[in-house]
Amino acid sequence: MQPKIGGKKLYFMLKEPLKSLSIGRDKFFDILRANHLLIVPKRSYHVTTNSHHALESTRI
Repeated sequence: MQPKIGGKKLYFMLKEPLKSLSIGRDKFFDILRANHLLIVPKRSYHVTTNSHHALESTRI
């Protein structure tokens, strides 16, 4: 297996063997979640303000 492969891709790769075990998508994700195998998605935001500078802040 590949490290850090996503659950959707892993399910697609194992779809036929899981079908013979009668494990669907939701049950497969429950198994992954129970074993702490789900990947936490990276946050997609950019930091645009440096609020930890040495200058005084002006509050109105």
